[in-house]
Amino acid sequence: MAGLRKKKYYDNVSLKREQRVETRTNCQAKLCLYFDKSATIWRVMNLFDEDNHDLVPQYMVHLIPNHRQLTDANKAQADIMHMYSVKTSQIMWFMAGQAGGYARAGVTKKDLDNHFDKSRRLGILGGDANATISYIFGKADVDLMAMSRYNSTPKDRLGSLFWADGICRAYYQYFGDVLAFDATYKKNKYKKPLKNATLRIKDPSLCESFKKFIYTKWDVDEFEEEWSKLVEEFGGSDTSWIDKQYENKESWARAFLRDKFYVGFRTTLRCEGINNFIKRFVHSRHSILELVENLERALRDYHNNEMVAQFKTINSDHVLTTGLQSLELCVANIYTREIFKLVRKKI
Repeated sequence: MAGLRKKKYYDNVSLKREQRVETRTNCQAKLCLYFDKSATIWRVMNLFDEDNHDLVPQYMVHLIPNHRQLTDANKAQADIMHMYSVKTSQIMWFMAGQAGGYARAGVTKKDLDNHFDKSRRLGILGGDANATISYIFGKADVDLMAMSRYNSTPKDRLGSLFWADGICRAYYQYFGDVLAFDATYKKNKYKKPLKNATLRIKDPSLCESFKKFIYTKWDVDEFEEEWSKLVEEFGGSDTSWIDKQYENKESWARAFLRDKFYVGFRTTLRCEGINNFIKRFVHSRHSILELVENLERALRDYHNNEMVAQFKTINSDHVLTTGLQSLELCVANIYTREIFKLVRKKI
C-alpha cells in the first residue's frame, strides 16, 4: 500500500467515469531480507513494522494481489473451458471446487476476466477483420473442399464474409433444396447480422403484415385477395422485393403448402431450431474472430449429433405397432428415428 495516486488524477474534473477507489495509504512498513551465502541463511536487513492502516484479516489474505497467481496450468484449463463457451463465473466455481474453496483457488473472477481479455486482444493484434480473414483462409489451405469469400466497403473495412468447409459444401450438394438463411438472427458486437434478410423490410407494419401470409390458414383465393390489399397498402414505394416474394409464393406461403406433407416442419422451423442450438456458442460481445471460431465449434457439435442419430438409426430396428406393418416398415426404412415417430402418428 505504499505510495499515493498522483494529484493530477484527483483534480481532473473532466473524467466521465467515476474515480477508482483508493487502495494506497503511503504505508512505509516493510521487511527487507538478504541471503547470507557464507552462512547459507536469510538475514533481516531492514524492518519497519509501523503500519498506518488496519491489517487485512486472515480470512481475506487470499484476496491481496500479491497472494494471487494464475498459474500456467490454471490458464490452460480456463482457456479450454472458455473456448467452449463456459461462463467465467462457472469456471471460477469449478476452480474453487477443485482447489477446495475460494481461498485456495489462488485467483479471483476478475483475474480470469483480465486473462481472457488479454488473450482476446493478442488474438486480434493486427485487427479483428484481418485476423478473421487469415484464420479462414488458413482453414481453406488445410481443407481443399473449403471456400471463403469476403468484400470490403468503400472505406476499406470488412463488408460481408462467407465461408463453408468441405462437409458443408458436400451437404449442400445433397440437400441444397432445403438450404435456409435466417431472417432475424442476432447481431454481433459490431451490430452486424449473421444474415438479416428483414433489412429489406424497412416498414415494421409491412413486416408484421407479411408474417400473416406465412402462417395464416388461408386458401389460395383468400391469399390472393389479401395480397392485393397488401400491394395496395404498401405499394407506394419500391415494390421489387414484394413482387419477388409473390413469384416464389409456392415455396413459403401456407396457403400453397397446405396439401404438402412436411412431417410437421414449416418454413422457419429449421432456422428456429438451429438458432436455439447455435446461441449456446455465440454471444453479441464476441469479436468477428471469436464468432467464426465458435460457429465452427457449434458446427462440429451439430455434425456429431447427426452422426449419433444416424448410428442409432442404422443399428436399431423399430417395433411395429400400428397394424399396418408393410407401410410402417417402409417408413422405418426411409426416415430417421425421430422423423419416423412423427410419421407413425399420422399412419
